[in-house]
Amino acid sequence: MTERLAGIILAAGLSKRMGRPKALLQIGGETFLARIVRLARRAGLDPIRIVVSEHRALIEKVQPELADHLITNDQPELGQLHSLRLGLRSLPQNCTGAMMFLVDHPKMQPATLQKIVRAFKKGKGEIILPVHAGRRGHPVIFGRAVFEELLEAPLDKGARHVVRSRPDRVCEVEVDDAGILADIDTPGDYEELSGND
Repeated sequence: MTERLAGIILAAGLSKRMGRPKALLQIGGETFLARIVRLARRAGLDPIRIVVSEHRALIEKVQPELADHLITNDQPELGQLHSLRLGLRSLPQNCTGAMMFLVDHPKMQPATLQKIVRAFKKGKGEIILPVHAGRRGHPVIFGRAVFEELLEAPLDKGARHVVRSRPDRVCEVEVDDAGILADIDTPGDYEELSGND
């Protein structure tokens, strides 16, 4: 059975501060979601899951080619960890790990994904985190060895609870990519991104 590294894109947030679905905002002529899917495929991730909520119908209308990758989170108020769990539970057994993306962090570079994938495949850690200018960012790879902990961790503490519980299994990968820190949360953030695009 061939081993696979999956991609899970969390896009179930209600986008209250943005006022419209972040997944469908544009960067470089494509939506945030389309860009992340493209980079995930380029990094060899398979399967790719996209966890969405109330905007599913709109996302399917705008990007019908992604419909088969969508998973609905009916309780987005439970937070990101709940969405991640839905993605993890959908993965086949031959997935050795999953790279978790946040849809409002669309600016990471292809080389960053390749670098953290290499670190994971070399067995550097069960959790691989990119780091830029001393700050941890996204996306993050979780190995199958920590899936159960992610499925059982307190929802209010999120995936960070698992990351912090045992620092010895975490590998920080230094990257020259400020995009891992670029969180597009508000119209002001998006305006700044568009101005630099």
